[in-house]
Amino acid sequence: MDTQGASPPKFPHGAAVPCLLLLAMLTCPVAGRAQSVVAPDADLKALDEVRVTASQTTPDAVACGIDLRLLLPVVEKRLQAGGLRATKSPNAVVTFSLMTTHDPASRLCATAAMLGAYRLVSYFDEAAGWVKSGYVVLWQRGAQLLSSPNDHPLATERTLARLVNDLMKTRREQRTIAAPGN
Repeated sequence: MDTQGASPPKFPHGAAVPCLLLLAMLTCPVAGRAQSVVAPDADLKALDEVRVTASQTTPDAVACGIDLRLLLPVVEKRLQAGGLRATKSPNAVVTFSLMTTHDPASRLCATAAMLGAYRLVSYFDEAAGWVKSGYVVLWQRGAQLLSSPNDHPLATERTLARLVNDLMKTRREQRTIAAPGN
């Protein structure tokens, strides 16, 4: 294409409009512009103290010998043995849940156990226009077990112990990675 002798493009309002548009684009923030992202404390490295809680269980848990009042101190002691201090503060929570069913005909109990670690965070909700608080998941795992009603309380305690051990192992690994010199 021959560009010799071509005249520059004509703007209806002269050169002022394109210059103003360019100036506006350079000085005004653009919608959808990349913003710096601050990583949340959504890991176990800084977790030093927790409040230990248990969620409600099912009515079948009674027939299977599950008593949350007996399991709560067991979980708390295991966490303390792993280096976490127990507190009443809601800033960090470790919660276990047990969903238990009982089949009298087969004389079996089945439980889905879950253990999770959560941190309380505050954030600005743009849609609501104010600061809200809620928990973020730091770590969460589950396991299933099946046993006779007589064996079920001990089997449940052992399953919770494995979950606590997994939590503490992950915390140690994250702290090792974050330690200076690594």
